[in-house]
Amino acid sequence: MKLFGPNIKRMLKKKDVAGLERIARDSGINGWNQETRVKAIEALIELGATPALISSMNDMGNTLAMTSYLTRMCDPAMLGGEVNFQLLLDALNNGNTFVEAGAALILNKIGDVRAVDPIIERLQDPTCSSKRYMVLALGGFPISKVRAALNRAVKDPDSLVSGVAKDTLAKLSKG
Repeated sequence: MKLFGPNIKRMLKKKDVAGLERIARDSGINGWNQETRVKAIEALIELGATPALISSMNDMGNTLAMTSYLTRMCDPAMLGGEVNFQLLLDALNNGNTFVEAGAALILNKIGDVRAVDPIIERLQDPTCSSKRYMVLALGGFPISKVRAALNRAVKDPDSLVSGVAKDTLAKLSKG
């Protein structure tokens, strides 16, 4: 364990996106604790370094924290943009449940209807292990093709997926 960690404030001031991304991605091998990683993530958010944040989601140990920060703290306008949108669409097929879930939930927050078809495709893929998150993401798009996909998901053999689909359909019916 290192005695002195990186100076996040100085890195932020210098706009050292690459350095902050290395810290955000670090899974503990350099001895940075979770608090240091969170500060690096917050600095990247402040800098608007969305591609660095999205690529940092590839670190499985960091994905849940990253998704939480991106979906709760970021302005959808910051997350938007064609490059970021494409990075998120690509992440839907990453193979890592947490990365796929994070991408789907962030696409939900952005609210761009172009995300609907790729999310539905992923939901219908029998190898997808992040189906319940795809269902949650679709809940932000109250359009007919989403309702049809959710009605199919209600019949999914995985009780978590079918339960989330039922809850999501109920919320769409109220709203």
